[in-house]
Amino acid sequence: METSSTILVHNKEARVHNIGIAAHKPLADGKVLQMEHQDIVLGPGWNPVDSKLWEKAKLNPIVMMHIKSGALEERSLSPEEIKSLTEAEAMRFIQETWDDGLLKRMRAAESRGDVLATINAQIAALEPSPEAKAKAEAAKARK
Repeated sequence: METSSTILVHNKEARVHNIGIAAHKPLADGKVLQMEHQDIVLGPGWNPVDSKLWEKAKLNPIVMMHIKSGALEERSLSPEEIKSLTEAEAMRFIQETWDDGLLKRMRAAESRGDVLATINAQIAALEPSPEAKAKAEAAKARK
């Protein structure tokens, strides 16, 4: 299976964008068969997206409209390349990232103390509260 690169897509809105991508095959009787369906879910902030899937998504007129309006922005920057950003750019980028997997990959590549502290604080902010953890444990124990 061929591997694909990842692109980062910034959802600047305070809502989730769910983009469905389907592959169709016309049948001899005029009907259309849906071969596959994939979703891209863009939460607020920076989101890692398979670049080939994103290229398909950009063909959607609604996605194009959001890109043109500035609600969505794409950037070819791997999490490991965060160290190429200035400290101020890196901090802003981290504070706009809510994907813990992406943050952990950034942390593994970063060596600047203040930037690492910001990454760690952002990861900690994503952790459930002690009350939420206790509630989840209680629910698990009841099962």
